Amino acid sequence: MFILTSNLHKAREYQEFGIEVRLGPEVDEVLGSIDEVITYKILNSVSFTLVEDTVLEIEGHELVETKFKIKSIPNNSDACWITSLGYHDTMYIYVYRGIIKGKIVESIFEHESSFEPCFIPIGADITLYELRQKGLKEKFSARRLAVEAYRNSNPVFCKKVSNIPKWEGKYQSKRSGY
Repeated sequence: MFILTSNLHKAREYQEFGIEVRLGPEVDEVLGSIDEVITYKILNSVSFTLVEDTVLEIEGHELVETKFKIKSIPNNSDACWITSLGYHDTMYIYVYRGIIKGKIVESIFEHESSFEPCFIPIGADITLYELRQKGLKEKFSARRLAVEAYRNSNPVFCKKVSNIPKWEGKYQSKRSGY
């Protein structure tokens, strides 16, 4: 199975974890909860194709469209980096998740769409960006944890496709980002 992404940064990270990557168009994202976003991304993808969604949870609240709101997150906020990974086999969708807890700090440099320069994971004393520069980010990667859950067949949920209603809500913005 391969993962479909339009994000080169994510593609490189998944390749490091041994996942085959295919670059392709961005899948439309609904404007909903973390579970709704990944569910409908999966349904809008070809069967047996992994898709991914990353969310920041700030002080217990999901931050939708994170890449457009990075600059508005207050320093010293408790945060969770949550990556959902999933696919469908035409009958069921399967969702796997990785979660890394941490803190939001003043960004070490201006970046318009990534939280890496301002997120320090619990157990580290430097940002995700700095960990990546030192080759240590994998130890603190929500994506790695989601891949491990997938490889261990440990989904956070599984739903029958025929029981999922058609999406009637709004979709997330399609602004340029990373």
